[in-house]
Amino acid sequence: MKQLNTIDQVVIFLLNKQRFAIPLNMVEQIIRAVEVTSVPNAPQTICGVINYHGSVIPVYDFHQRIGISGVITKPDNRFVITSMSNFKVALRVDDIEGIEQLSSDNLVVSESIQNGLDIYGVIKTVDRLVIVYNLEAFLNSDEINFLIQNDFDPPSNDVKI
Repeated sequence: MKQLNTIDQVVIFLLNKQRFAIPLNMVEQIIRAVEVTSVPNAPQTICGVINYHGSVIPVYDFHQRIGISGVITKPDNRFVITSMSNFKVALRVDDIEGIEQLSSDNLVVSESIQNGLDIYGVIKTVDRLVIVYNLEAFLNSDEINFLIQNDFDPPSNDVKI
């Protein structure tokens, strides 16, 4: 597994005025929120699907992951299009704060923090700490099974006839 000290940059985003981050190299694009189509029997953390450049990709509700329920998508929200666990997934976030360059001065890596969690570690910004999520360990088994069963894997370059 990649360690936080091998990541050069992270994208810092806001959820309910709290800061979180993911590695920049896992971000394909950041887009304005668009209409989300609900999917029956989806896990609570999958709020639906969107059309992204002709592909149907699931939208993951990051709010649910941190225990905030009932948040609706607003026009000023952002979707972070990511590649994680062999799936292309849009993460619904409130806003993007920016990109942070990592250095040994702002890394807080602790085995006690990382053990058993889906995070790489923590970085220090000017005024607070920011959790950096490990997207490869982010999805739980129910979410992965849902994505597999509904064929949400990213389209391959192979031509299918």
